[in-house]
Amino acid sequence: MRACLWIALALVGPARSPAETMFGMHTTTADLPRLKAWEAWTGAPVPIVGENLFATTWDDFTGTNPEAGIGYTLQKWREAFPEGKRKRPQIEFALPMFPDHPQHGAPDYRDLPERWQKGADGKFNPHFKVLAKTLVAQGLGKCHLRLAWEFNLPAKESRYALIGNPETWPLFIAYWRQIHDTMMSVPGAG
Repeated sequence: MRACLWIALALVGPARSPAETMFGMHTTTADLPRLKAWEAWTGAPVPIVGENLFATTWDDFTGTNPEAGIGYTLQKWREAFPEGKRKRPQIEFALPMFPDHPQHGAPDYRDLPERWQKGADGKFNPHFKVLAKTLVAQGLGKCHLRLAWEFNLPAKESRYALIGNPETWPLFIAYWRQIHDTMMSVPGAG
């Protein structure tokens, strides 16, 4: 109830000029016509765009391959907003903490405790360093990253579920800090 009230107050709060109002939308590079239609409808460019990033292997995760995974998504954003044509919106990427699954097929989260521990120990830091370098090289060093989205959902609804798994909380926190510190160590990131 409080969240609904807060949203309602935010929507009907103090009047703001269009220049002061910040809004955005969630879309994918596959649905950029929707972004253009939204801009035509509102009469203004969308300043913030959100998209979820996905990868099934660590190779896809680093963003270095423009044909697959995160690299494909980054390349499509670059193509959609070429240098000098128009300003690219601020992009907020929802970033997974690890690939969905190292093998092909349906995700299998039985190895999550082991993954959390490896992440907390810094074993995946090299992948995040390469990803940060890739983002900087693509002109996205200042993008917003929403790390491990939906971690507050019940265990059956999210790969990062912490509700009902209190033993993973310290590992999640340690891993999150590893990722943050690793990515922020890259010049041009942040």
